[in-house]
Amino acid sequence: MIYDTNALVPADLSIAGGAQIARLEREIFNLPTGSQQSGSIIVESDSQSLQGFFLTGDGSTFLDGAEAFTRAYKELYFADILQNPDTSTEIHLMNVKDVPVSVQLSLVGSGGQPLRPALTRVIPARGKIGESVASIFGTGEILSSAHVRAVTANEALAGFTFIRQSDTVFGVNALPSENAASLLYSPQLAAGNFGGLNVGTRINIVNVGDSPATVSVTVLGDGGQVIATPRNPQPALVPAGGHLTLDALSYFGFTSPTVGSVRIVGSGGARLLGNVLFGDGDPTQNRLSFGAALPLSSAGSSAFLFSQVAQALGFYTGVAFFAPEGAELKVEVFREDGSLSGSQTASLVPGGRLVKLLQELIPATRGQVKGFVKVTASKPVIAFELFGATDGKFLSAVPPQSLN
Repeated sequence: MIYDTNALVPADLSIAGGAQIARLEREIFNLPTGSQQSGSIIVESDSQSLQGFFLTGDGSTFLDGAEAFTRAYKELYFADILQNPDTSTEIHLMNVKDVPVSVQLSLVGSGGQPLRPALTRVIPARGKIGESVASIFGTGEILSSAHVRAVTANEALAGFTFIRQSDTVFGVNALPSENAASLLYSPQLAAGNFGGLNVGTRINIVNVGDSPATVSVTVLGDGGQVIATPRNPQPALVPAGGHLTLDALSYFGFTSPTVGSVRIVGSGGARLLGNVLFGDGDPTQNRLSFGAALPLSSAGSSAFLFSQVAQALGFYTGVAFFAPEGAELKVEVFREDGSLSGSQTASLVPGGRLVKLLQELIPATRGQVKGFVKVTASKPVIAFELFGATDGKFLSAVPPQSLN
């Protein structure tokens, strides 16, 4: 455990039923201002009804995060490894067990080929690896379509990918192989010039199966309709263990600004995982000013939370909902003490998407800081919450925390 002068480790918190707590780690553990720590956090509760997420960054120029792991896994994929003069990727891999574990790490290219020899690392009990890919594998080569596979003998692993540039970061959880599916969705696609701002979307798809997979990628509009794209790309063959990376603007050949969602279909029995990055450009080509990352989803949830609201002090909060089968939604926003701020209902057609600032969707929440959003739906919905700086300096996207 991490100790410091006057630190409280472990720290005890009490959360009333239906309430929320949002704190900096320095506030929770009483860590001195200016102290530097690297590690991980374990939250243990006397209630099964606990959900949450984390954000990491400096809070002024870059910020991103992911949902908290609620279990550990034997096999995880870090689905997007980027490395160039402006970009580095860190692997954060935690052993949640009380005994050391041996983990095999493999850096794999788009064709399924190893880019460096696989290596084995021992992670101490409740310890972690938190290093750049360059440091772990001893390579400084440019990487634009690669992933890392981590395997151990027991369900002991939780992981987080952290991609850094000087002015922005992308954060997304490592993906369990057991979540692989032949049908994936991204609830977010934006590509083109929007009022002088160039926006890009990068999609990564990893074939974790034992056979090659033919993968088709389709763009859907907010009304659920298929959007015909200028290039109309043909299905791509992704080798077993391979990797497909595409930049939406060039892959689809968009000639005008386009927003919507993405449907990814693999041939029968395909086992696919992936994520999406979006921001003001292509991180393989440029330094971005803002960006965020999300996992691709194979199935949504009919009841979930977004565990934070930030609509003042230079922040805004947005929400996005995508319903593969259509759905009736009820969106409720609660204050930190669990009292209701406001609610709204919405209807989504099959393949439809709704994207709104939270204060536009529910005006009674304008100016709210802290609290949470609860969503119930008649059918599974894929969603995400977006935090941004009103001065445009950062963007952060976080998946929901399921109540199913």
